[in-house]
Amino acid sequence: MKTLTLKVAELQPHPLSDELFGQLEEDRFLDLAQDIDRRGLQYPPEVDLHNRVICGSQRLRALKHLGWKEVDGIVRDELQTEDSIREHIILDNTQRRQLSPAQMYRAGKELERIYSKDAAYRQQVLAKEGKPLPQNSGKGETLELVGAKFGVSANTFSD
Repeated sequence: MKTLTLKVAELQPHPLSDELFGQLEEDRFLDLAQDIDRRGLQYPPEVDLHNRVICGSQRLRALKHLGWKEVDGIVRDELQTEDSIREHIILDNTQRRQLSPAQMYRAGKELERIYSKDAAYRQQVLAKEGKPLPQNSGKGETLELVGAKFGVSANTFSD
């Protein structure tokens, strides 16, 4: 992780942000832009190695609206895989925004996909090493992990 001065015109929001969380309503967006204009940018955007904004897509939108040319941003070079980037986007938004039930569900299903992949990989490694699987391994454990990220039960995300 490092801080660099970035050209606003070269930054693009990560598509997952809009897919899962959408855009701020116009009045809230204008409030954000006005606040940045008045007080400055309080939280720098975070970008991946491809200049995609992974935290702060609405702030980026406001900076473009205000005509900013450059911004100090945080480059999250430790996020090496697309799944780690996607998880970071989701977890950041669950902490910064009030999510609608639909947004929470979409984000939860994406985390379930990421965590299921991780669980399947761990199970393969254990099988190759001839080690027994944990007693509670399976889809229920993944759903419990996802639910815990949102402060809800695993049933919220089960099909």
